[in-house]
Amino acid sequence: MRFRLSSVEASEVDGSLRECLEERGRVAPHLHAPLQSGSDRILKRMGRHWYTATSYRAAVEAVVGGRDAFGLGADVITGFPGETEADHAATVNLVQALPFSYLHVFPWSPRPGTAALALGDHVSPEVASARAAELRRLGDRKAREYAQRRAGGAADVVLVRGAGQQGLTEDYLTVRVAGPPRGRGERFSARLQLEDGTLQATPIAP
Repeated sequence: MRFRLSSVEASEVDGSLRECLEERGRVAPHLHAPLQSGSDRILKRMGRHWYTATSYRAAVEAVVGGRDAFGLGADVITGFPGETEADHAATVNLVQALPFSYLHVFPWSPRPGTAALALGDHVSPEVASARAAELRRLGDRKAREYAQRRAGGAADVVLVRGAGQQGLTEDYLTVRVAGPPRGRGERFSARLQLEDGTLQATPIAP
């Protein structure tokens, strides 16, 4: 059995959680820690007072700690009311500095009944979309670089889709499984190779 944590706030990453993530085989080396913005000013406007860009970075770096295989993801919102070019640049710089293996990026959009709608200084949809596109490109590049680093290494794979033989590694990489068909939910060790931009997992004989 292998456990995978769902979304966890960076402020909740303490010593006991780090110990769980360091246990090989039981808890997957993967963390999805919502970021939303790399600007402290925007985080305060969002009402996210329980962390800063600095504390987020420290928590994430303490967990990943230079490990070769650790999936790190985050949610990011662009164009939140009042976001300036400098605020956006702070987000880009933080994302660039941290070892993300994927990003979920969304441009802010007004929703009736939310506190954010009442805030002034709205960013145009065109600017919010352009900033989101920039961060998605950065996220895609970091995902490719992470996959390239993992190529040639071993992985703990669980088959998540029998048709098409699609698997998921312990660090949350989607892989195509080589060899004879396997049953959904089957778990096995495999060697990773990058072929035409897609990671292929070749099972290692027990």
